[in-house]
Amino acid sequence: METHLLTLASRLPGRVQRYVCCLDASPDYRKRLTEAGIDHCNVDCPTLIRPGSILGYLRFERVVARFQPHVVHTYGFAADVIAAVLRARGANVRVITSRRGEDANRRHLAVRRLVNRLSEKIVCVSSETAQFVQSTESPPPALVEVIPNGVSMSPSGDRPAKPSGGTIRIGTLGTVKPIKGTDLLVEAFMRFDSKQHVELQIAGIIDRPWAEALRDRARMDRRIQFLGRMSPASDFLAALDIFVLPSRSEGMSNALLEAMALGLPCVATDVGSNRSLLQAQCTEPAGIVCAPTSEALFAAMSHLANDAAARVALGARARQHARDHYAVDAMVNKYDHLYLTIAAQTRGHDSTRYAASL
Repeated sequence: METHLLTLASRLPGRVQRYVCCLDASPDYRKRLTEAGIDHCNVDCPTLIRPGSILGYLRFERVVARFQPHVVHTYGFAADVIAAVLRARGANVRVITSRRGEDANRRHLAVRRLVNRLSEKIVCVSSETAQFVQSTESPPPALVEVIPNGVSMSPSGDRPAKPSGGTIRIGTLGTVKPIKGTDLLVEAFMRFDSKQHVELQIAGIIDRPWAEALRDRARMDRRIQFLGRMSPASDFLAALDIFVLPSRSEGMSNALLEAMALGLPCVATDVGSNRSLLQAQCTEPAGIVCAPTSEALFAAMSHLANDAAARVALGARARQHARDHYAVDAMVNKYDHLYLTIAAQTRGHDSTRYAASL
């Protein structure tokens, strides 16, 4: 989500005044926003149940009063609720909410049915996510709009084959937690023969107890490395030979899109939009899609680790598919049109200029 938001805010046209209000941003992310020249603040409100959440809301309300946006676009359950309360209190804004995956929390779904009544649009990152929203929240069909994520293409061409005998570097990128299936990937990798020249690199936040326990279990295989947060992610991905997305649930993965854009051969579990990303609109698959099990992941990784030609061919198709169907400019144009359309519904709107708060 952070990468998507940073890309979108950086590339919106000049008529858009954008301000990013973070609920609980890391220092690294705030630094990236500053370097990109994007005005932002942090209200320190990561959840709705902590004692300071009311103060976080009041900080957000002050930001809105000062910035006076026409559109408030929210990402995440807490942000959705905060914006709905703002609208219910009479703020002259229009609200767009986002769905980036399948949130099956029953309490969240019940609250979102109420929030939807105060929203102008629900933006879903894929048709699969939109179908899930329709089946669980039952919004009016006109309320839902699909805008797939986009990715910037690297200037480099297709990746050359690694020389015979070199170590094959397999990697994944994302927060280390159960829903991301990092444990499935570790179990799958540990099936490789100890003499085979492969290594596994896992990039992402690892400060949760579950992640620490997984890292302790993986220490028996010295070929497995937990690297923590990597910035920029593109440098980490560019050093890999195979990218794996082992998620148990997924929306539309920016990490997978970035790996495709870099020409990496990709393996992803058959959840969320992964199959659409790698195989839809393709004459030949642009990646391997498998069941979310350690056995299936190992079979896919082993195939690519032992077949240099397959890695090169799959990586080239992935890069071409990303270029043809997930260009970042197309995504930005769709959001620009959506913001302009929704902003026009705001009282006192100036049709020549509008502001969006993300």
